[in-house]
This record gives sequence, C-alpha cells and structure tokens, in this order.
Amino acid sequence: MEKTTTTRKPKCNYFYQIWSIIEDGDLKITKPKKEWTDEERKNTSLNSKAKSILCCSSSKTEFNRISACKMAKEMWDKLKLTYEGTYKILMMTIWKMFLMIYM
Repeated sequence: MEKTTTTRKPKCNYFYQIWSIIEDGDLKITKPKKEWTDEERKNTSLNSKAKSILCCSSSKTEFNRISACKMAKEMWDKLKLTYEGTYKILMMTIWKMFLMIYM
C-alpha cells in the first residue's frame, strides 16, 4: 500500500497573510464574481477570516464598536484607537484568540 503525501503550506504563512490583512487592509478583487480565479476566492475567504478573528476575540462592547466596519483594517484601527496605551494587552488578546481558532 502506497503512502500518499499532501502538500500543505506552513501555518505561519497563513497566519502572516491574515495578520497582514488586519494591519494593511483587505486583498482587493476588481473582477466580477463569475470571473474570479481560485486565488481570488481564497483572498475573499482570508478577508472574511480576518474580520471573524477580530469579532470573535472582542468583548460585547468592543464587538458593538467594530461590527459595522466593512474591512478588517478599519476594525483594527478602531480597536487600536480605543486601547491606545494598552496596545500590548490588545495584541495578547487577539493573539490568544488567533491561536485558539487555528491551532
């Protein structure tokens, strides 16, 4: 019986992609949905996951502040503004949630 191997991208690359969406902004897709490539579908999925991580790691009050935002970066900017001065605590909270979801 032959062993089959699957090639998987390292998780750190995946985390980096999501974190860069949070800090730098959503990955843009300008074509109509019918013309999207697999890569573009993946990008929209990453955009959604970035927003989901921020929402899931937020308290009810924080969630109410950021839930109307369209982009993960906009959510992140609001959270940074809210927690100005306690940035390390915010980062630790987001990172813990990140690890719980994807590890």
